[in-house]
Amino acid sequence: TSFPQVRQTVGSSYLLASFLGVFVVIGAMMIFAIRPIARRLRRLSYAARSVGSEGDYRSASDSLQDDIGEISTILDNAHHRMRADAEHLEQRRVALEQHLANVAHDLRTPMSSLHLGLQELQGHVESETAKDLLIRTINDSAYLMGLTDNLHLASRLSDGADPTAGHARTDLGALVDKIELRFSLLGKMSGVQVVAARPDSPVWVICDPFIAERALSNIVHNAVTHGERGGNVAVVLEVIDETFELVVSDDGPGVPPEDLSMLAERTFRSDEARQRDVHGQGLGLAITHEIARRSGWTLEF
Repeated sequence: TSFPQVRQTVGSSYLLASFLGVFVVIGAMMIFAIRPIARRLRRLSYAARSVGSEGDYRSASDSLQDDIGEISTILDNAHHRMRADAEHLEQRRVALEQHLANVAHDLRTPMSSLHLGLQELQGHVESETAKDLLIRTINDSAYLMGLTDNLHLASRLSDGADPTAGHARTDLGALVDKIELRFSLLGKMSGVQVVAARPDSPVWVICDPFIAERALSNIVHNAVTHGERGGNVAVVLEVIDETFELVVSDDGPGVPPEDLSMLAERTFRSDEARQRDVHGQGLGLAITHEIARRSGWTLEF
């Protein structure tokens, strides 16, 4: 073999060995340096995605004294702080809901007694001015009773209360009778007649009785409150095939068509409603809409 050929062969072998050496070094770096870092980063990424979540957080548990280890410690501290804040807020929410429930319970009896007393007093008042004042006072007491129940229920709904929990049942027929009796007395004072019709047989639905009563009461109370003297409110329950239809109709001043779609929005009240009655921020209809949604019903205005 000539000298140039030997030199070319040696040079090619040296170049090949150099490439192989580079690949070996890169492979060694992957095994001993980059892969451990990649594993640490993956654990860190998982911890970052679940930080603050209840029960799902998995710490990276990286105790090495470098930047990745420091980030791991920061995430752990942030998670513990967020969970502590969440537990504190939950305790405050539970306490507030319990307080509201206690207030609603304590107010219900004296408010009912006050309402009945005012109704009884109405028959002994002769002055027309005093009668008008008494009627407004009775309406105010009815409003406060409804508001107390709505506030309590709003707190339960915001906490995720399910009206159908435990397959609680309500007879809508009996509920319509109860609503008719209650609001016919209230409507009589304002010159609004309240009548109802329902099937002879019970109409059972899956819904908590108190929650179902609130849903219907809010609509009927709204119709009576905004009705005009000499007006009518009709509550009609029908069974169609395997479904029910519960209609509340009135001949009051009504609502502009462009406002109908917003009636169930919290805090919405039309300008006409504000002029007729200064009370409230539309909480009742919003609660009824939410009850219907959670019970699998539809609500249309």
